[in-house]
Formats: sequence, C-alpha cells, structure tokens
Amino acid sequence: MLVTNLVAMAERIQQLDHIDSRYRPALEKVHVQIVEFLQGDQAILEQELNHLPEQFESSFQDVFDSALPQQQVILASLKMDVRHFIQNIRAIKLIWQRIQQGDDSLPATVIPMSTNYPNLHRDHGVAMRGGISAFIVVLVATGFWIISGWKAGFM
Repeated sequence: MLVTNLVAMAERIQQLDHIDSRYRPALEKVHVQIVEFLQGDQAILEQELNHLPEQFESSFQDVFDSALPQQQVILASLKMDVRHFIQNIRAIKLIWQRIQQGDDSLPATVIPMSTNYPNLHRDHGVAMRGGISAFIVVLVATGFWIISGWKAGFM
C-alpha cells in the first residue's frame, strides 16, 4: 500500500508541476512537518491510528493558497494521498509495536487478507447472454475483416 501511495503522490506532483510549480515551497513545509511527525518515537494507540500532524490542515491550506485555481482539484487529491500515506505508516508502526510486545493481533481497522467474504450472487442468465453476445460480435468483426480484405484487420 505504501508503494501505491508513493506512486499516487508522485503522479499528482508531476501533474501539478506540469501546470506550475509555485506551490512547491509551501509543500516543502508540509513535507518537513510530516517527516517530523512520522519520525516520532511515541507509542501509537489503536484509537490514535488516524491522527495527523497538528498543523496538517493549516499547512495544506497554505499550499492551496499558493497554487493556481486549476491546480486545486489535483492538490485535494494529493492531500488525500498524503493522508492515506500517513495512516498507512502509522498502521505499520502500530503493528510493529505490537509484534515487539509479543502481540500478534492486527488492529481492528486493518482488515486481514484472510477475511472470508460472503459468496456473491451470480446471475447465470446474464453471464450466458454476455458470452453469446461476445461470440456473435467476434464472428461479425472477423467476417467483416475477411470480406473486406483488410490486410491489417488483425491488429
């Protein structure tokens, strides 16, 4: 999840830089605050898992204020990605903290991969009609390709 968060944040920053980079100094201040917040050695309680740095909202507001109007939506997406990144880092720290204490349980907010989901309803009639229609479309397209003599039709 962290890799996904990092890629999403990098893409947003590239999109923002493509428009204009005057927001960067304000974003650098947010970056410094987040790094300081995440490097703290204090114990994390499960109910505090979603806490953010104290100045998170006001610092991001400074980023919004320094950006162009056409960057606002992308900045909102970046803010959400940063929030998810912080929450994921804190979840990892909480899990590691529990491991060091000999507790092998996951926090309730972290869904284990072994979760059993209920069986989904499957509509066999819709599946059959979808398969038949896909078969007919392939036949029609192939027939058109053969009849027309289109040499690059296979592409």
